[in-house]
Amino acid sequence: MDVETLKPEPGFPVKKTSMKTADGKIMINVFGYTDRFFVMIYSVDSAALGSIFEMTKETGCGVDLDSDNNLGAIYKFTIRFGAETPELLLIGRHLVSKINSDKPVVFSWSIKDFSKDVLKSVSDCIEKLFQQPSSTSSY
Repeated sequence: MDVETLKPEPGFPVKKTSMKTADGKIMINVFGYTDRFFVMIYSVDSAALGSIFEMTKETGCGVDLDSDNNLGAIYKFTIRFGAETPELLLIGRHLVSKINSDKPVVFSWSIKDFSKDVLKSVSDCIEKLFQQPSSTSSY
């Protein structure tokens, strides 16, 4: 799994980082804008956009101030295109927790396989993409 970071043109505000999963069947493109991230996850056999949904971190939620328990961040799920399914909600919440950003994240998911192996390999790539020192998370 090699990370490919493309240098943007001078003055162009979008950073792009790409990675294929270990088996080479799934491509992940991350576009970093100043106000949000756009993450495309698709099969290399078909580059369709699929379902598009947005995960937005809720402010003031997720912390119980009366105890030492941190409940974690709460994210609002909004479907933009496609059908709202429990699988997309689960995938979105899992992946956005790997990104851990205050910026909204727009996902394009066109993988029909919702298996644990697919989610694990995509999740591993997302984690690597956002941990790179030159990745889009450095905005």
